[in-house]
Amino acid sequence: MPPAIEEVAAVPRVLDCTSGSSSGWPEPETREASRADQVLAAIPSSIQALKAATPELAARWREATRSVLQSYLSNGYEVCELIRGARVSHYLLRRIGEMKP
Repeated sequence: MPPAIEEVAAVPRVLDCTSGSSSGWPEPETREASRADQVLAAIPSSIQALKAATPELAARWREATRSVLQSYLSNGYEVCELIRGARVSHYLLRRIGEMKP
């Protein structure tokens, strides 16, 4: 079972979101890169609903997500959990080879 988002509150967020745009959907916000053993990357919980409501914002999320995931996956991380939320979910990425709790 994935951890609750509160359980990973101290994990650096390399892709987060702002409080929201005029459409009510959050905007992607890329944070400073981290070399921590674990990092969090926010994603919209329903990209299909976001595409239907605001295609331009969905495209910004897709670009931000692609950039962050490509960078971390090519630098020795793997996606190990999906922590689901109402509007925003999070990928928990872990450096490959690290001890899993």
